[in-house]
Amino acid sequence: MYIGRTNLKLATHANFVFDDATAIETATDGVLEWLRAHSDNQVSEADIEAHREQIQCRISGRSLLRIAGDEAIPVNRMRSIPVMLRHVRFCKFQLGSIAVSVDVFNAGNELGLPESFPRNVVEVFFAGGHDVDLFVDVVADLFEAMPVQHVFGGVSSFADRYVAAISRDLISGTTRPWEFLWPLTGVAMEMTLPSGSFPAYREIPKRRGVVIQLFADLWTGSEDDYASAARALGRRSLWEI
Repeated sequence: MYIGRTNLKLATHANFVFDDATAIETATDGVLEWLRAHSDNQVSEADIEAHREQIQCRISGRSLLRIAGDEAIPVNRMRSIPVMLRHVRFCKFQLGSIAVSVDVFNAGNELGLPESFPRNVVEVFFAGGHDVDLFVDVVADLFEAMPVQHVFGGVSSFADRYVAAISRDLISGTTRPWEFLWPLTGVAMEMTLPSGSFPAYREIPKRRGVVIQLFADLWTGSEDDYASAARALGRRSLWEI
């Protein structure tokens, strides 16, 4: 079963930063197979192979060229992921009341990030349903199962803010997303969260780290609480840039 990214509730996403030893093809294969094993719907090997081909197309940038042609604008002006992925289809994995799918974050550098930006970042995005807590639970389980160093995500406006800050020279192009606290954050290290009044909706401890759900909907929250939570972890909030 395939899904087109732009016609569903796709604003919510989680990006998994794999360790340097893991190639992006290996990383996406691992995530696809994990989701297939846990999916309530049947996803065939042919479906998975077709998804791999789409991912390879994304990595090579061919889909970017095709969509730029469809939109009749220069390739180097393509910056919108929803526009760029209008014609790209992926497998849908049903997990209880929600569905998710898999992409590669900034695969063709459609966001215009510096060439030094890591290329081993796998994106899992909301592809149906409304249960954000369940989505975060899936993210936390994937985080535990994969050789992931960081998770960053939320609704797409937070990624937009990060990219805009780089393009406007508000932050250096070498500033990595995981230097900020995101509405959805995972850290693969022993981390002691501040006791008592740490202003997060939910923390999910895992054997290899912790996943933080800062806001219930990964979008709406107090700017002051966001800044306080970020400072408590030695980071910055994206709303401060």
